[in-house]
Amino acid sequence: MALTNCTISSITINPTAGAVLGSTTGTLTITPSTGYVVAASAFTNSTNLSATDSDGALTNTSKAIKSIGSATDTGTPSTAGNTVTFLITFQPGFVMPSSNLTLEVDIDGAATNA
Repeated sequence: MALTNCTISSITINPTAGAVLGSTTGTLTITPSTGYVVAASAFTNSTNLSATDSDGALTNTSKAIKSIGSATDTGTPSTAGNTVTFLITFQPGFVMPSSNLTLEVDIDGAATNA
């Protein structure tokens, strides 16, 4: 599944190459499309934080992300103005490589008609 009738934000952090992330966190926010509403209960995290590549090494996402919190409503579920958030906690010992790094997080769910 994917996201339906809504969008999700991205997280940008700007450590220098070789920097250790430390206790860095970020928040992904799901916002409903016009005419729709969201509720945390309609969204799940399907990210595999133990995923490996074809050589058996952990993927960048698995190496960099420590945990992804549960979906949380920022207001009253299924009402106008509510958004849904997921707290991302990065691995404290992850060392930033010299090039940009894109981490894929698999959040699934759908907004419903308002």
